[in-house]
Amino acid sequence: MSFLKSLFGKSDNDSKAKAGIEEHLDYLKSLRSPAIALFASSEAKNSRIGGMPSLPDDIPWPEWQEKPLSFLCQIDLSEIPDACDRHGLAEFGMIYFFYDEEQSTWGFDPKDEGSWRVVYATSPGASPRSAPSGLNPDYLYIEKRVDLTPIETFPDWQDD
Repeated sequence: MSFLKSLFGKSDNDSKAKAGIEEHLDYLKSLRSPAIALFASSEAKNSRIGGMPSLPDDIPWPEWQEKPLSFLCQIDLSEIPDACDRHGLAEFGMIYFFYDEEQSTWGFDPKDEGSWRVVYATSPGASPRSAPSGLNPDYLYIEKRVDLTPIETFPDWQDD
């Protein structure tokens, strides 16, 4: 028991606050949205953060301002569990994410267009692609395999 509670005892507001929350639980539960969380995995999976992308040979490594973009991650859509809401995502294929290696853009300025890329392929390449020349080794990230797990989220407190 805290020192102040021992002096002043339990507040009547404690039970009122609990009753107030109970009154709004149904509404709060209605705000939940399905999402997919990425958790570290020790299993060999196609979905990963960092490492090298398994881009198909016919897809060029994305560039911006004549420099290769850094590879961030790839998601194997077939690894999304059935319990997840796909929000229109295909049931198969691979999504690759690339970003400006110097991380100097945020996307607010129209001049930032092209400083990031999301690439979809119906199937992954046979093996991870080597980094292109011109990509600074400081922007090659350590590979981490991930599991895709269904979760529920709530809107940001600033959302309408």
